[in-house]
Amino acid sequence: MKLFVFFVLVAIAASAQVTVHDLAELKVTPLPFPKLNPDSFTHLSLDEIQSRADVLAQTIGHFPPQFKKAEDRQGIYVVWSEVLAAAQEIEAKQGDSEPVAHVLAELYREGHNLDVQECQERASAILNSGLTKFPDSIPLNFEAARFYLDIGKAVPAENALVHLRVLLYTTEDIEVERPLLFAYLYEDKRAEAMKQVDHCLALQPGDQFYAKTKETLAKGGWRRVRVPMGSPNEVTLKGNPTIHFALDRPYSALEINPKNGAAKKDIRAYMFVPKDDQSAANLALGSDVHFQTEAGIAAMHEGAKVTKVKGTFNDTEIELWRYHDSQHLYSTFWVTATDSAGVSRRVEIDLIANTQERLEALEKAFSVIDFL
Repeated sequence: MKLFVFFVLVAIAASAQVTVHDLAELKVTPLPFPKLNPDSFTHLSLDEIQSRADVLAQTIGHFPPQFKKAEDRQGIYVVWSEVLAAAQEIEAKQGDSEPVAHVLAELYREGHNLDVQECQERASAILNSGLTKFPDSIPLNFEAARFYLDIGKAVPAENALVHLRVLLYTTEDIEVERPLLFAYLYEDKRAEAMKQVDHCLALQPGDQFYAKTKETLAKGGWRRVRVPMGSPNEVTLKGNPTIHFALDRPYSALEINPKNGAAKKDIRAYMFVPKDDQSAANLALGSDVHFQTEAGIAAMHEGAKVTKVKGTFNDTEIELWRYHDSQHLYSTFWVTATDSAGVSRRVEIDLIANTQERLEALEKAFSVIDFL
């Protein structure tokens, strides 16, 4: 679901020398949940714990975490474990107060981003118990919204965000309104999402993300479809034309359905996400597929610079656009493909991965596609 966030953005955007992949490769092996040893950590006050959790958030507060080498990951894991142990010690002494529940939820969420075992379950448990006891806690509701969006549970995230509007006495806090838009998109609440994107545009006029989101929502919505998977991992998408290709592993699919007005332009688009959430792909074809620009990519991806490399598509040489931001590695290309009836259509392929190996595997998989 972490990569699904990106592909909502890719669907919106569609109407080298990289260090981040070093980190992404480290995500493969989960770390063990640490055992509490009173003799092996520094005893801290609750304020000191919260302060250190906030510092850790700069590195592991989002996915993927922001470090480059295995040594960095291990060092952060050691520091995180010590801070968590201090928080658990205070919980054992003081009970589950609101501040303790909040800092533990934050630390467990950070541990989940670090790929520490048991952290997702522990974060969910502490949030459930904390919000049951302190339903009007602003910090706990913010933490719940972040965590549930991160793991793909949009309903509890929406509930927390809507409640934050009440607690904050405002509907103009963008830290609430922006994630609420994502919650509506994940739940495929198109009417609510359209209303919310207008609201966000009113709060931040001229914002490119909101403008493109509104444009895409006007054309269509998202719905899950079952993709028939053969061996080895063959994908068949029925339609005109039928699309057939093979992936390197099983993927689930999300179809982007245009409304009647856009359907006349013969747009079809699909997102593909694997179970391990380490890569994903977007395929769009039709007469109204809009090619991206380097300026548009830079605007959407933290000023990313495009590196253009040679590739192939159905044995024809093409140009791949590779780029990266602080979150992922990307590869994009556009071609004009002709089906068995002789009809030509524009095709856009957007790929994302957390390692160079996975990105290249997707580039290879999407280099051969049959349009029947």
